[in-house]
Amino acid sequence: MNEKRRNKNTRIFAAVLCVCIAAFLVLSFAYEIKEANHDCTGHDCPICAHIQSVENSRRQLSLAVVTFGASLALLIHAITVALSHAVHFCKCSPVQLKVKLNN
Repeated sequence: MNEKRRNKNTRIFAAVLCVCIAAFLVLSFAYEIKEANHDCTGHDCPICAHIQSVENSRRQLSLAVVTFGASLALLIHAITVALSHAVHFCKCSPVQLKVKLNN
C-alpha cells in the first residue's frame, strides 16, 4: 500500500512540475512579447534586465531538459544492452544448448 501511495505522489509531483515549467515558458514568452516595444531608458533599463534574466532562465532550463533527456536515453540504452546480455546468458545452459555431458 505504501508503494502505491509513493508512486501516486511521484506522479502528482511530476505533473505539477511539468505544469510549472509549461507555465513559466508561456508566461515568459508573453512577458517578452508584451515588453518588446517598451520605452527603453538606456543602459540601466529594468525591463531589459528582466527580459535578459528570463532569456537566461529559459536557456538554462532548456539545457537541463536536454541533459536530462540525453541521460535518460543513455540509461535506457544501458538497460536494454544489459537485459539482452542477461537473456543471452540465460539461454546458454548445457540443456538448452543440447550439449552431451559425458562423465
